[in-house]
Amino acid sequence: MRLAATFAVGLLVAGCGAPALTEADYSDLVAKRSAAYAAEAEELRSTHLFQLEQVVNDLVRDLEPDVLEEAVVSETGRRSASLFAVLGDAVQRYVNDLEAMEAPGSLLDAHLELVDSYRLSIKDIGATIEALSTAASFEAIDAAVGGSAFNDAQYRVDAACNRLEEKLLAEQVAADLNCRDG
Repeated sequence: MRLAATFAVGLLVAGCGAPALTEADYSDLVAKRSAAYAAEAEELRSTHLFQLEQVVNDLVRDLEPDVLEEAVVSETGRRSASLFAVLGDAVQRYVNDLEAMEAPGSLLDAHLELVDSYRLSIKDIGATIEALSTAASFEAIDAAVGGSAFNDAQYRVDAACNRLEEKLLAEQVAADLNCRDG
């Protein structure tokens, strides 16, 4: 009797899980999530650049040339660190969304590759934020950005994104995942 009750509970629990997504459902969902992430990331970047330009213009207007470069470097580093922090948060939320999806078997490898590539891109973002926060020159800012995992992983992210789009197309459920051409 106990075995029968355990089996019945097991069937009920198994039946309560979310059904696996079809290729078409997955395509629609991943396209929506990628569009939301792309829009958020672009808004963060454009807002950052606009605000940085305004602050630099104010510094140019208000400061003497002998202290101007140091102030601009400091502000650029600080604001760039802030941008990396909010972009890292946006990527993490996108990764969480992707991980919550149950990709169909035919798309699973490409889906997991995309998740892994984004995860890799933010793996050491704290070090980049620290390097930007303490940068004392434009060269140091360039080195922090250029040497970041975020920057280094971008080609992998692009390739994984394009591969998933190709897999979706092969399944005849094409979707625009807002991939950069890699």
